[in-house]
Amino acid sequence: MPNRWASLMVEKAAVGICLCKWDGRQFMVEEANPAFFQIIGYTKEELGQASFLSFLSAEYRDWVLKRPEFFEYDEVLFSEERWTVKHGHQVDVELSLRETVMDGVYYYIMVVRDVSDKKWILRQGTGYEVSGTLTTKFRFTDCSLHGPLLDLQRKDLLAQPFLSFVGSKHLLQVRHSLRQALLSASGFSMTLEWVHNHRQADMEFRFQPLLNGRQEVTRIAFVGKCLANGQTREPSGIAVTLRMLMAERRMTATRLSELTGLSMGTISKMRNGKITNPHKYTIQCIADALGVPITELWRD
Repeated sequence: MPNRWASLMVEKAAVGICLCKWDGRQFMVEEANPAFFQIIGYTKEELGQASFLSFLSAEYRDWVLKRPEFFEYDEVLFSEERWTVKHGHQVDVELSLRETVMDGVYYYIMVVRDVSDKKWILRQGTGYEVSGTLTTKFRFTDCSLHGPLLDLQRKDLLAQPFLSFVGSKHLLQVRHSLRQALLSASGFSMTLEWVHNHRQADMEFRFQPLLNGRQEVTRIAFVGKCLANGQTREPSGIAVTLRMLMAERRMTATRLSELTGLSMGTISKMRNGKITNPHKYTIQCIADALGVPITELWRD
């Protein structure tokens, strides 16, 4: 029974767990749970043809290769790293590495946690009242309050879906934009009315879908801040239409930039409503790339 429960816990764990064998030159993955393969994107068969060390930065690879001198003093090594996994996708991870010996052979138990959401939130800077992560069903998996927000507490957020705090004026638009973000894996910003206990606040949110090594959206990171009285940042009609058309075609901002010759910065600003009156030539390039008449995006 204990062995059965141990196997079940490893199999169902939300973090990646793998057993590596050191052959004197590289780490070979002997066994791993589904969460580990989801993070890196490779199957076990594919991983057997590649060195595990290829995921690591040169600095961390050197650190791992010097493992005997480290394990002489510490039982467990901890690190934060940005792994390059399948298709060249990068994932921020926290990991621990523990050495063990079985039948005279050195093995290493590695526990890996994908922390791309936390790293993305940190890169957004300060000044936000709320930040966290949503599931693909738009429920909170994690959240933090950084200032007073309608007398909300963290437990209030975790107890309800994200959309239950969105005012009716913006509810359909927010739901649609989040669904399209899951399809396109593209981030976006929007202003919405945040409601709790008959009180409300105008807030600006940024959302960023996060991918695993299989190029699947696993969750959505977000940050939100209150807008000053009279400050509005409603997305233009072009921004909403552009996001919808890109999502329907599963077209990323990178691909649209390649097709149009426009910079990523220009496309990002248009998607987020920061360019509200673009040049007609710009709109024509985008319309041609999306295969729609210019009138879909442009109104004289």
